[in-house]
Amino acid sequence: MNQVGDTVELMVGPIPSGSTIYSYVWDFWDGLSTATQAPFVVKVINIGGQPGTDELHYTCRPVAVDGQSVSLAGTLTANNPPTILPAIDERIKQILGRVGSAHLEHLATPRGQVRKPSVGEGHLAPSQASPNTRGSDTPVHESS
Repeated sequence: MNQVGDTVELMVGPIPSGSTIYSYVWDFWDGLSTATQAPFVVKVINIGGQPGTDELHYTCRPVAVDGQSVSLAGTLTANNPPTILPAIDERIKQILGRVGSAHLEHLATPRGQVRKPSVGEGHLAPSQASPNTRGSDTPVHESS
């Protein structure tokens, strides 16, 4: 599979005899176009292919001396490069380490108040929650 940065040569097959081609107009996947007098072009792959298919599409229009042309479509594949995320600073790593810890006792609210974690937060799993509470110290009163 092609990679971003690779150089590819695109070529049009033989043209029927009796046709005199004036130029070849190439429309590429990145919106750029160029014209050549030869039935080939060299292009650098500058973007990754479509997500899921890795395809890049292009067309070539051989233009005859009399102005007639036909559009020929082509496809090549190019791997999408990975997305590089910014590094997480040490403070965020420490916070994430504490939140994931089995020793988590309380979670801070935005106002600086402290509350006990509810089911699904921190280290509590639904199976560890008391059956008579719903993520707080308030008992659940079921109506019958």
